[in-house]
Amino acid sequence: MKVHFFTKSDDFYKNVIREVSMAQHSIFIECYIFEYFKESKELLESLANAQKKGLDVRVILDGFGSQNFIAFELEVFQKMSIPYRIFNPIPLYFLKSNFLEWKRLKQLFSLAKVLKIGNRRNHRKLVLVDSKIAFIGSQNWSIDHIKTEKKPIPWKDIGIKITEDSLEILSRSFLQIWRVSQEKNTFKLFKGYPRLKNHNPMTENFKLNFSFLQRYRVNKFLIRQIKLAKKEIVIGSAYFLPKKSFLRALKRASKRGVQVKLITSGPTDVKIVKLASYELFEKMLKNSISIYEYQKSHFHSKYFLFDETSLLIGSFNMNHRSLMHDLEILFEIKNRQDILDFKEYIKDDLGSSSVVSLDSLKNRSWLEKILSKILYRIRYIL
Repeated sequence: MKVHFFTKSDDFYKNVIREVSMAQHSIFIECYIFEYFKESKELLESLANAQKKGLDVRVILDGFGSQNFIAFELEVFQKMSIPYRIFNPIPLYFLKSNFLEWKRLKQLFSLAKVLKIGNRRNHRKLVLVDSKIAFIGSQNWSIDHIKTEKKPIPWKDIGIKITEDSLEILSRSFLQIWRVSQEKNTFKLFKGYPRLKNHNPMTENFKLNFSFLQRYRVNKFLIRQIKLAKKEIVIGSAYFLPKKSFLRALKRASKRGVQVKLITSGPTDVKIVKLASYELFEKMLKNSISIYEYQKSHFHSKYFLFDETSLLIGSFNMNHRSLMHDLEILFEIKNRQDILDFKEYIKDDLGSSSVVSLDSLKNRSWLEKILSKILYRIRYIL
């Protein structure tokens, strides 16, 4: 199994488009956020050409993350005859209507349903070519990830290309999600996630979380890796609101002499999550856990490093949403040389970050401290 890292999203997109254009049999794509811009347009053109050649082309968009594209630009897929489905869609009239215009009780009742199931999302980022080449990581198909005149410094991301003779588990998981996704943006009460049989995240390289048991095992695997760590743990997560069991494991690791480092975002696109995280930071710092906030742009990478023995990369944030609500994908790398190469990337992240201190937390305004406490209490729905 070969692994290649992409630290720049421009390179990631170019490689994806090149592999898609050379596909022989199938192209499966999952995306949380999809926007229409130069690189995504090139991707769609390659998909349309592949579809004309008779390849099995399928795209799954998340109904919440890609809601704006679905509401206003989905016809692009239809005009190019690209097969697509929407995972857990939100009613179109909610996106195109003003609340004051909603007159029918049925619409308000549907809104209540939307709020109830809104946390059930497909957060996976996957491009699978011929079931042999997979691209995963933190990159959506969004203009936020590339350099533009208005935004000279794009979001900080990490992506990987995995090459293997057979990536059957990814094909199988994709087709299960395809089966429960919808062809039209019409609201239908979401009854549950698809099933993925014969998959144990504790033992396989890919950590998938379709069932409650698999979610439990992903969490158990991460905690086990923390317990096994002897020298160093580095967590890169755009949003950090872990379960208490995970936090306890980190504190115990620090007490036994393991260097524990958290890299998260300084500038952020979800301010309320960052405020909630601050409620944890003081306790972490008192337990000698180092916290860094990336300053150049929004830090969107997701990775877990345990010594030089295990590295996990994917779409998984260390928060309750990834653990309990969203469909995610993590890939474990065990090759020592690959891990050493990635540690150079981590050095760049640390060098572009500011250190969070107890003094900086204490110097926050009283309003921010109160908001942090309130938001932390409702962290399970953030």
